[in-house]
Amino acid sequence: MKRRLAALTAERDSLRSTAERLSSERDNLQGVVEKMQDELRRLRRMLFGRKSERFIPSDPSQLKLDFEGVAELKEEREYSVLQGKAAHKESAPRIKRPVEERQRRIFSEHLERRDEIIEPDELPAESKRIGEEITELLEYNPGVLYIRRLICRAEWRRSRYR
Repeated sequence: MKRRLAALTAERDSLRSTAERLSSERDNLQGVVEKMQDELRRLRRMLFGRKSERFIPSDPSQLKLDFEGVAELKEEREYSVLQGKAAHKESAPRIKRPVEERQRRIFSEHLERRDEIIEPDELPAESKRIGEEITELLEYNPGVLYIRRLICRAEWRRSRYR
C-alpha cells in the first residue's frame, strides 16, 4: 500500500510538472500567435491599404546611381537655360479684360433661348432686385435644340428710403 501510495504521489508530481511545462508552452505559443496575427494585419494593410511612395521600403538588391561630382552635359545646361527663359516669359502680368470679354460663350447665338424666371415666393414690401444669376442649359426635344435660361432673382434687398 505504501508502495502504491509512493507510486501515485510520484505520478502526481510528474503530471504536475508536465502540466506546468504544457502551460508555459501554451503561453509561448499564444504569444507567437498574437505576433503572427499582428504581422498578418500589418502585411494586409501594406498590401491592400492606402499606398504612398514614401513608405515603400528600398530594395537592398537595387543598385543606386551616384551622380555626385559628375559634370553637367552641354545639352543639359542649354536646356536648363531655355527652361528658365520660358518660365520668365510665362510669369509676365496678364492684361485684365472686361467681364463681358472674359465670359465664355459656350452655346451658339443662333439657338432659340427660352427664359425661366425664378423668384422668391415672399418678398418684403418696397424691396429692390440687386442682381440675378443666369444659367444656360442646352435642351433637346426631338428635332429641336434650344437653350433653357434659368434666371434666378434671389438677391433682393429692402429699400432704405421709402
